[in-house]
Amino acid sequence: MGNGRQTLLDRLRKTFRIDYDDDCLDKWEGIELVTKSLDQQTESRIGMLLVNALLVFCITAGGMGIVLSAIDSDYQTWIVELVTLVASLYVAFLYYRKWWENVGYILLLVVVFAVGFGMQSYVSSGFYSVMNDLMESVSEYFQSNATRSYGEKIADANLAVTIAMSYIAVAASVVVNIFVSRKMRYRFLMLVVFGFLFLPLYVHLEPDMFYVVQFFVGVVVTAAIAKNGDYKQAADNVRYKQDEERIVYQSAYRVKLQAGACLLAVVAIGAVLFSLLVPSKDYHDRHPDSAWKQSTKDAMQNVAVLGIAGLFNFYDNTGGLTSGKLGGVSAVRLDYDTDLRVTFVPQNENRFYLRRFIGQDYLYGMNRWESAKAIYMRTEQRAKTAFEKNITGSAHGIVKVDNVAADPGLYMPYYSLQSDLVTSPGRSQIYDYYTYSGLDRDCKLQTESISNWLTVPDSSKAVLDEFCKEADLTGTVAEIVQKLAAYYQDNIPYTYQPGITPYGQDFVSYFLKKNRRGYCAHFASAATLLLRNCGIPARYVEGYAIDPEDIGENGKILTDQKVSDYYQGYRELTDTGVVQVDVTDANAHAWVEIYDQHKGWYVVDITPASDQEEADVSLWNAFMRLFRNRSNGTAQSNTGGTGATGTADAVEAVKRTGKVSLGVLALLLLIFVITLAVRQMIRILRCSIAYHRADTNDRLIADYQRYVRKIGHKYPAFQKQTNYETQIAWLRKQRLLVISGEERDRMLQILEQAGFGHTQISDADAELVRGLLTRRT
Repeated sequence: MGNGRQTLLDRLRKTFRIDYDDDCLDKWEGIELVTKSLDQQTESRIGMLLVNALLVFCITAGGMGIVLSAIDSDYQTWIVELVTLVASLYVAFLYYRKWWENVGYILLLVVVFAVGFGMQSYVSSGFYSVMNDLMESVSEYFQSNATRSYGEKIADANLAVTIAMSYIAVAASVVVNIFVSRKMRYRFLMLVVFGFLFLPLYVHLEPDMFYVVQFFVGVVVTAAIAKNGDYKQAADNVRYKQDEERIVYQSAYRVKLQAGACLLAVVAIGAVLFSLLVPSKDYHDRHPDSAWKQSTKDAMQNVAVLGIAGLFNFYDNTGGLTSGKLGGVSAVRLDYDTDLRVTFVPQNENRFYLRRFIGQDYLYGMNRWESAKAIYMRTEQRAKTAFEKNITGSAHGIVKVDNVAADPGLYMPYYSLQSDLVTSPGRSQIYDYYTYSGLDRDCKLQTESISNWLTVPDSSKAVLDEFCKEADLTGTVAEIVQKLAAYYQDNIPYTYQPGITPYGQDFVSYFLKKNRRGYCAHFASAATLLLRNCGIPARYVEGYAIDPEDIGENGKILTDQKVSDYYQGYRELTDTGVVQVDVTDANAHAWVEIYDQHKGWYVVDITPASDQEEADVSLWNAFMRLFRNRSNGTAQSNTGGTGATGTADAVEAVKRTGKVSLGVLALLLLIFVITLAVRQMIRILRCSIAYHRADTNDRLIADYQRYVRKIGHKYPAFQKQTNYETQIAWLRKQRLLVISGEERDRMLQILEQAGFGHTQISDADAELVRGLLTRRT
């Protein structure tokens, strides 16, 4: 046993160059280290700072290289790498002396501002060039022209990007050095790099493997050093540090270099093998886009085009009914709450429409339809006359509309003469309507003034002409409508997330020329102008559309109501009863009406079919509902509707920017609070599991430590007491622990046995200590 102790002490002497007392060989309680020689051993400060500079360089250059190589920007790589290396060395050596840290930062700040001011054209142009490279790849991936293009002032893009990235590299080196050299923090830096890399990866742009290896070597070495605690840079450069329990490295730059070299070799070999075994092209061919990615493509395109603003709606809309305002809804989010409750008798298997808004003049650039000044009702009057004369094929019906939560307005069925019956939430209206199957066979209607329904804005003419040529909109009215519907279906997808119309863009022109995706408001607005451009009178309509499927899903048959009370005359469906349907924002719709001199205005619904099962009804929708605007003192329901949504003009968008910003900040705060709460819950759960799995000794010590922390928070002076004896003495002196001397000795004995002994204390002893700690005077 003695030889073993002697061998241990000899090893300590040789390894740490320490002295020890020979008398300790006769005392097996332990040894006492004489640490004065440890304090004399120093580490090369230059070596430490060089290692830190290399870490800063790897993380900065690697992170920037990952993003730039993925985008495939053209610049002088070696110049940016050299500037990054010099900047990393400079910022790392700022910590060589305290006075130099203060002076060096000031000098660096002056240089950064001077260069930024003097070369601002190059810096901004180079940054815009990188963004244009990214937007070009994004546009190609999404097969859309709806991407932003940034103006580049410098013709030589290679030079501009090189200067801009060098400038950014210097600024990035300062930030990385603050995180790395002081505290070895790396998680935030990883989040920043992957944040910039997310969009390139999303559109299948892959970075150069060299930069990936470079970045991960820097991050992993930093993480290892942080976990080991070997990063403190003491002013006296001591190699070791003695704390209360052990002797640890204060700094060891050679270990860092060795770890970095080994890790570099391992990561490089692994990267090469992975790229050989899993080629990029083969991987993408074998792994098509996931369902999640398919469902998020529209939202990602909105973010790419419009930034964060592409995620928000800029004005209230109820069921998509916005009275002709267009383009301010980024994404349709349905709540499926009942807006109207409609009672009627179905007469056929066709879609049943309720009109609320009719648009006459389209205001280019202002992105809205002006309401029709008059609704021509000659067709309705003919249908009524036919019913009164009891002509075959005519009929009369009524529709009861209970306004549950829709905006006040007119919800009128076709062929009704009651255009003044407005209904408000909580109120009902009954509309009479007439049908006549012979409208298209009778004589022509009295000539109406149709010139108002043929106008198109002059500024839209070029885009409309180009589209008409592209879709071959020629022939009869029926042929033109059929061609337009087919072109829509084959070339322009229906989506719940079309994105808002960018500032300064016209809604219809942007939809037809660039964005090339949308929902019914887009298709109906564009179709109205396209048909007018072809010489066909047309108008834009918003309202609700009830399909036979909606009756089955959201309706019921009222067996206590008579069909004759709701419908009289000719109908195709003879075995239906009175139905009551709950109409939601999912029924909100926009369509087109065409004028025919025989049958008047009739519905043309050419919105293409959607392959999306439903809109977003997620937590995001519920949260954003809190920040919706108010009108008339009443909260409007948060419904995007599949129907007519529109755009706020520039003034309205600017007015709401502050509110949206508050919503974003509140959302971020909510996410932060939830994250903290989840982390705390996980920590408590893990501690609880560990506590119940522990033995009697560990549970008692855990209870005691919990008690000590509680006292320490309340009395900072208590924190200076570092062992059981001094802690209990302090507590007795402050009358926070009222125990006798005998109880004190017994408590100390039990705590020391539980904390340092090899035998288990009894449950009775553990309960004795807990009882003494909780005793009150």
